[in-house]
Amino acid sequence: MSEMSVSRGTISKYPTKNGIRWRWQAFVSPEQRDPKSKSERKGFGGFRTEREANSSMLDTLHRIKRDGLPARGAQEVTSAAFGQVTQRWLESLDLANSTMAGYRKIVRNHVLPYLGDTAVSVITYEQLNDLYSHLRQNGRKDSKAFGMALKANSVNKVHQVVRSILDYAEIQGEISQNVARSPRVAVPSARRMRSEKDEIEVWTMAQTRAVLEWNEKAYQDDLHAMWRLIAKTGIRRGEAVALRWKDFNFVNQQFQVVRAADSAKAGSTKPTKTYRNRSLDLDTTTLHYLQKHRQERAQFGPSYVTASAFVFGTVKNELRGPNDVTRRWTRMVRQCQAALAGEALPFVTIQALRHGHATHMLQAGAQPKVVQERLGHSNIQTTMDIYSHVLPTIQRDTMKILEDRWDAAE
Repeated sequence: MSEMSVSRGTISKYPTKNGIRWRWQAFVSPEQRDPKSKSERKGFGGFRTEREANSSMLDTLHRIKRDGLPARGAQEVTSAAFGQVTQRWLESLDLANSTMAGYRKIVRNHVLPYLGDTAVSVITYEQLNDLYSHLRQNGRKDSKAFGMALKANSVNKVHQVVRSILDYAEIQGEISQNVARSPRVAVPSARRMRSEKDEIEVWTMAQTRAVLEWNEKAYQDDLHAMWRLIAKTGIRRGEAVALRWKDFNFVNQQFQVVRAADSAKAGSTKPTKTYRNRSLDLDTTTLHYLQKHRQERAQFGPSYVTASAFVFGTVKNELRGPNDVTRRWTRMVRQCQAALAGEALPFVTIQALRHGHATHMLQAGAQPKVVQERLGHSNIQTTMDIYSHVLPTIQRDTMKILEDRWDAAE
């Protein structure tokens, strides 16, 4: 083995959203090398202290002087465990709280229990395939079906996180290549994910009207105006609870969706899912219920109906949590099912109330582009994928209209 030339190395600090972190870098190369060859840069980052960075640098350079550089394409063995790299990766991200919460949940439930103590440099595609196979068989961690099979879409999300973590490790110089990008990794196919997608069950217009009528007259729900608003506009639950009175223009019968409640940080709002504001028209009936709701809120005091007050705030005039809304909805629908037992009313989630609005619009002949803009989807393909079950019916109805017009033109 030829002697190795190792530069002294440098240590520097840099800011992150979680405070100052430290990194080191050094250049290494064989003493008797090909004149055309270049020195290789080695380095790591994400250390909490300068001392930790210096210790890592000395250990790594000592190992390189002793064992030499790995062959091109081979992965260099490092002492960094996957769990340590994962923590640094999470700290390097600057994303929405809800997105970060989702990443942490995936890491905590599905990744660290199997890869956390393994050095990132020795992870193989076989290990990843074993992990994904295990998840497909009994990877669920929720209380409703603990130990049952995890769906292909969820396994794919786990893979995306693992790949991102190993991308970070490669950029940091801890591995020479990302094994998660190997074509040998058995990732669930798009066809498999589509085939396992849950079918969206929504209420018919008649069922929706029956529930809203029962909710108003029998249940006397103080959130009746919000359920009606979601059913008639398709806004998300987080967008609904984050509405302020200043967002409404009762003269023009419109309102603006400009923010959403942050489900991962109580009492906080965030931008909409697509980071875009949208303006929605209101029907006269829904407008009437909103004005009635405003009068009811005013009885608590003038501060409850100021421009900045939340329309569907709590009794303390504070932002209502999205999870609280879901619990209220679930409890109400269960009682409505019991009350309307003879109607054979299926249970639908609050998200399905939003889906119901889109489905009814499409069935009424609305263009998918209009539905996309109304629901706040980032692109038309999202709308087409979600409501593909409605499109065949729309196509048949459209062909019937076209045929009638064709015959009338004779």
